[in-house]
Amino acid sequence: MRLLRRNMLVLTLLVCVFSSIISCSIPLSSRTSRRQIVEDEVASTKKLNFNYGVDKNINSPIPAPRTTEGLPNMKLSSYPTPNLLNTADNRRANKKGRRAANSISVPYLENRPLNELSLSDILIAADVEGGLHAVDRRNGHIIWSIEPENFQPLIEIQEPSRLETYETLIIEPFGDGNIYYFNAHQGLQKLPLSIRQLVSTSPLHLKTNIVVNDSGKIVEDEKVYTGSMRTIMYTINMLNGEIISAFGPGSKNGYFGSQSVDCSPEEKIKLQECENMIVIGKTIFELGIHSYDGASYNVTYSTWQQNVLDVPLALQNTFSKDGMCIAPFRDKSLLASDLDFRIARWVSPTFPGIIVGLFDVFNDLRTNENILVPHPFNPGDHESISSNKVYLDQTSNLSWFALSSQNFPSLVESAPISRYASSDRWRVSSIFEDETLFKNAIMGVHQIYNNEYDHLYENYEKTNSLDTTHKYPPSDD
Repeated sequence: MRLLRRNMLVLTLLVCVFSSIISCSIPLSSRTSRRQIVEDEVASTKKLNFNYGVDKNINSPIPAPRTTEGLPNMKLSSYPTPNLLNTADNRRANKKGRRAANSISVPYLENRPLNELSLSDILIAADVEGGLHAVDRRNGHIIWSIEPENFQPLIEIQEPSRLETYETLIIEPFGDGNIYYFNAHQGLQKLPLSIRQLVSTSPLHLKTNIVVNDSGKIVEDEKVYTGSMRTIMYTINMLNGEIISAFGPGSKNGYFGSQSVDCSPEEKIKLQECENMIVIGKTIFELGIHSYDGASYNVTYSTWQQNVLDVPLALQNTFSKDGMCIAPFRDKSLLASDLDFRIARWVSPTFPGIIVGLFDVFNDLRTNENILVPHPFNPGDHESISSNKVYLDQTSNLSWFALSSQNFPSLVESAPISRYASSDRWRVSSIFEDETLFKNAIMGVHQIYNNEYDHLYENYEKTNSLDTTHKYPPSDD
């Protein structure tokens, strides 16, 4: 793992160089905020107005990204299509109240105010084990649960024995998937690269000369970084938890359940059923770090997310619409508090795992569609909490995960300090020799001090004056 960390230093610099070439920025801060993640996704969403154009290299129609300037307000279809047309001919046709030849309606509503949508009494909660649940936001009762066995775990880490490395790899199941590592001498450290960024950088074959001990011995270390990303979209009945359809690599790619539901506009007879449907997406990242000596790290990280076309609404959901702050806690429950009166309203039953994702469900009365919007875990009154505090815990598949105070302030604030952080007795390498001892030592809250990787990146950025103003390549428009 020591070689892995030094390779991460070099890999960080390479990603920085790649970023300056393609105008894709990596956050300078080691902390990924929920708002920054949403803003990045909004920037990406604004480029999703696909027009049928002609590739310069091949004479075939392909979706070509354009900006959303002048995009007319159109009704969302039940199953959005990426073939979004906004040609000049179509715009002129829309103004005249007719449709241009070979045009497709745009399933997108621009500048939809969140306050014009109706807040549902149902919350959708995702636990760290991979399960999905519906919660009554009025009283905290669990309406239904889809067990983790129906999906894959959110985190799965396969790494060399800790007896060989005396270190362990840790992932935060939020956003891009921040990466941490722990060893007995340095404690908890955070890498400046996320799972998403490493997957985007791969495939990569890297040789480095590194110093391996205090005497200055140099060895050549060779590693191969590989990765992949895939997405799945589920349609679920939010009243009973029945999975209606799943589309994407690794899914059944079709409709299933007790009966097929057709929510097309022509099927008016089934409209009431369609009003109970929600769509929720899942992105799965797979990262492999391989050494020629046989050591390998294989990491799978999955995250639940809303429909990308609804991402702009998340920026408007900074405070809960009904004045309820609903936050997860380490005992695997949810606590709802009234932000105005600052009193607890309810505590939910426990879930199979700690809740790491929570979605408010809004209804668009114009389209009768249900829209998922991430619930704000941080309502703005947790600014005094140290942003360098991180809670560590373990999943049922023995993978370690981290929850940072920036993304889960209430949980970290209420969780106990780890034994490792509170006593010198636990800061010894022997804790790696017994799994139970290791778990007792590091489970709890840790403080991150003097992150060497952040200093390296910041110094490199200042020296080389990287352009980090654009995460996405500029549009041709």
